[in-house]
Amino acid sequence: MNPVTDNEVTRALAHVTTLGGMFTIQPEHQTGGGLLGAECADHAAIGARLAAVGASYGTDEVRVAASMLQYELSARLLAVLVGTWSHHRIVVDPAGFTVGADRGAWQLAAARHRAWRATDVPASRIVHLVAGRLEVLHRTIRSHTRIADGLLWGNVASTATVVLHGIEEPGPLARARALVSTALEVDPLRHRLDGTVGGKITRRSCCLYYRTNDPRPCEDCPLTGATVTRLRRSG
Repeated sequence: MNPVTDNEVTRALAHVTTLGGMFTIQPEHQTGGGLLGAECADHAAIGARLAAVGASYGTDEVRVAASMLQYELSARLLAVLVGTWSHHRIVVDPAGFTVGADRGAWQLAAARHRAWRATDVPASRIVHLVAGRLEVLHRTIRSHTRIADGLLWGNVASTATVVLHGIEEPGPLARARALVSTALEVDPLRHRLDGTVGGKITRRSCCLYYRTNDPRPCEDCPLTGATVTRLRRSG
């Protein structure tokens, strides 16, 4: 991979931000925040985030809040990395990302720019870049609550497919689908989903969303129609 200039990265990130939703990333560090890696490793900071997310989703189950917290960060990281490669053929290193002071959401900013040009499909590289950030978060989450490894990596695999919904241009969408399809064959995302990209996808683990204040299974939930989800909705 060949490095790209700061200006190229800035333009690519600014363009991806226009896609909205999880693709949003600020161009500069926000006052009161810090490096994403340091935030993910901070026991107290993650505790505050878990409390905020739990309140937002109406749950006092820490593992449910932990799943929602990790799911959002996974989606935001993958959206930025998949979006910039599919539109601009560059891979951005999230090691330079920072996060805002708001503990209720992951507000990403690109404080330092480091990226490479990639003409091939850099699925392994992107998976490893994202997994490196999330592994730190997973360790800190587990200092607060027990949560299954399969659930967490299932979240990442699921968000990889959800990211595709925000890419509409035919060329970038085709590249993004190829990237995600290959990424789902790379550990630790391998064997987390059943089905194919572009078709029906079903997770092999449940993200626990049905245990929030919106008691319904997700589109890719393995518990759709199960007694546990029916009881939750009727209760």
